[in-house]
Amino acid sequence: MTDLKKKRRWGVAVFGAAVAAAIPWCAAGSATADPPPTPYPVPYHFLLDAATSALQGAGAAPPGTNDWGCRPTPEHPEPVVLVHGFLANRTDNWQTYGPLLANNGYCVFALTYGNDNGGSSAGFVGGLASMESSARTLDAFVDRVLDATGARKVDIVGHSEGATMPY
Repeated sequence: MTDLKKKRRWGVAVFGAAVAAAIPWCAAGSATADPPPTPYPVPYHFLLDAATSALQGAGAAPPGTNDWGCRPTPEHPEPVVLVHGFLANRTDNWQTYGPLLANNGYCVFALTYGNDNGGSSAGFVGGLASMESSARTLDAFVDRVLDATGARKVDIVGHSEGATMPY
């Protein structure tokens, strides 16, 4: 068993198509926390928005994510960590979910793992390292999120490899 499992500080991981089913639920206003004063834009056109994000720089976090001053609310006590898939990064995988969740009152964080940037900034392509190495990067990122937010555990939403690697 990995140290990550022993810590039991991760909540629910949502897999693949199940994440798509959550969008209407989140968008329906299930969150009771106050949304940001000016809602983040929520893009829904993957190819166009991924190209735009690439032009802005692969290191940029999606809007609404990685606000290290965010404090969880009683309605949403656990920060959400978004974990991208193989050959992806935090920017192209989470350009819709990041702002959508933040607009609904969640503290949202996203990293790019599996490249030589250690998760602190997004490389153009992630998910290239071994899952063991990537799990260590995710573990350090979760520690940083917990320290910054004061939360006891996080919820993880993973796509593809990002839904498998945390286990």
